[in-house]
Amino acid sequence: MKKNSLFLCTIIVAVASLFFGCKKDKVAVSISLTTQPASARVYAGDPFTIAGTASTTGKFRMIEMVANPLDGSAPVALPDGAVTSCANTGGTINFSQVITSVTKSSVVKVFVIDQKGEMASTDFAVTIMEQNTTAAITAISFYSATTGGNIADVGLTVTDRGVVYGVDPHPTIALSTKTNDGTGIGPFVSSLTNLLFGQDYYVRSYSVTSNGVLYGNELFFTTLTPDIPTPVVPNGTFELPVISGFVMNPQPNVWSFSGGGGEQRNGSPFGAATAPEGVQTGLLQGDSQMSQTFTFTAQHLALSFMAAQRGTQAQTLDILFDDVLVSTIQPTSSTWTKYATKTFTASAGDHKITIKGTNTNGGDNSAFIDDLKLILRN
Repeated sequence: MKKNSLFLCTIIVAVASLFFGCKKDKVAVSISLTTQPASARVYAGDPFTIAGTASTTGKFRMIEMVANPLDGSAPVALPDGAVTSCANTGGTINFSQVITSVTKSSVVKVFVIDQKGEMASTDFAVTIMEQNTTAAITAISFYSATTGGNIADVGLTVTDRGVVYGVDPHPTIALSTKTNDGTGIGPFVSSLTNLLFGQDYYVRSYSVTSNGVLYGNELFFTTLTPDIPTPVVPNGTFELPVISGFVMNPQPNVWSFSGGGGEQRNGSPFGAATAPEGVQTGLLQGDSQMSQTFTFTAQHLALSFMAAQRGTQAQTLDILFDDVLVSTIQPTSSTWTKYATKTFTASAGDHKITIKGTNTNGGDNSAFIDDLKLILRN
């Protein structure tokens, strides 16, 4: 109590000095809140409104708001909760203050203070709610992991809870990759299954109430990758043979080109952006293709590569495995962008990869390809 009294005295002295120029007639003061209810349940730092009226009969009036934290820590004057007036007549001030500076559950005292320190006050209760939290991710394997969370009490019935996860940041419950782990507040455990190995995942807890969905903090993890050798795409960076400018069907080469297929070097007349790997790239102009056959082990794979279009030309690329279409990809920019095909299955032995420029829009539209790699999938 002594700490609070000293704090309020400091406020009063500061107010008197700020309004030294006002005539110091004695005033009668009163205050009432119109906010209903006279309380708020918010997350730390979220906005809430305190509204009401303050009446005086004299020439000086002030409204000040002070948060008295329930944990016993020192009172805090709310910088966004002060309303001041210095007028020639008394009257009523209607105020409506948006408060964002309360970070602890508190009783906010709303004061009307005259120049001699006489005051009236009323209380506004603020409860700071806890956020949902996401539990640390443990037991990470090739295909699974364990997590969970803790659902905070926000004064509403929790009808569903769990975690949601995905390969992109900020996953939402619109995704099918989520768990359903009961209802209500408190801790829970989630098991994530059917994951891809060597994959990055983002995960966060969620709860559903009549007010919508509340998410917990976001965590990130990567599943394990089996120690299985992945085939290397021979000359996947198109650095051989060394050329100048561009060459259609350059030889010798592990790639077989047809149509307008070949290689180009940085600075060629095609005007491609600098190669992302080395100084040469593959080139598919018009209706053309490149292919090669090499040895695989039995596994599930995808083909990743960098690709770019020439200027604003739209060249569509078909990727085939043993002459079966795996994916169709169209580079959307002259800036190099990474792409990956759908998963395909390779048996042990020799298989052919083909990349075709389909030139669906006619003309001699061109695309550039570089840094081809096979990536292991489940």
